[in-house]
Amino acid sequence: MSNLLVGAERPIVVGDMEFRCTSEELFFGLVEVIYALRNSLLHGELQPDEKTFRTYEPAYRIVMRFLESIR
Repeated sequence: MSNLLVGAERPIVVGDMEFRCTSEELFFGLVEVIYALRNSLLHGELQPDEKTFRTYEPAYRIVMRFLESIR
């Protein structure tokens, strides 16, 4: 784990967030978060309900698209 908000890198502004990391580090962090969200739902850490599905469905779709592209 590393803090992507501090560092000497030129800032990457996303919405109201300012990341101080490389674009590769930011991409890796994004993939890690999306995969963790997907896993917490599919492996039973969260109870599936309508609100949960609305929140986690985009993460699931992104992970599946990513996995399909590397097969």
